[in-house]
Amino acid sequence: PQQVRRYFEEEHAAARPITAHILTSGFVMLDLDPAVQALRAEAAQWLAKAPAPSADALLWRRYAIADELDNAGDVLAVDPACASLILHAAVNKLVEYAFVSRNRNLPRQKELLAALDTLDAEAGARARAFYAAADAPAQLIAATALAAHLTGATTFFEWDSVRQPV
Repeated sequence: PQQVRRYFEEEHAAARPITAHILTSGFVMLDLDPAVQALRAEAAQWLAKAPAPSADALLWRRYAIADELDNAGDVLAVDPACASLILHAAVNKLVEYAFVSRNRNLPRQKELLAALDTLDAEAGARARAFYAAADAPAQLIAATALAAHLTGATTFFEWDSVRQPV
């Protein structure tokens, strides 16, 4: 049970409550221990909790996205395939940011774009434009537009984080 509880905490922090979802929506085949029902009840409580990333965590996400956009731009002319690879990673982070910044759990991957359409129609349209783009230069334009819409940061920016204990 302790490991399952750790999963609840870790997955909640990542906005991906997979274990909690499995325990609340799955069917128990053999229940020989009261811990099973207790964990199912705890799972329901974890699912009801919205993720609450700190302002610093959101700032770090925005910085990482802007850095990837810069990196893609740096290699676009010499290695468009690499730029495309970097842009796909950046757009995935942008789509996740749309949910996490609104204190929402991340949907399952196969539901991600449909859920984004519902959450933020403009972001959904911009993400779909990125995935439909014909080449890396068009992808960079679409990814930058999505970043401008969701984070306001499309290139490197200076930032300060809270002091970490050493």
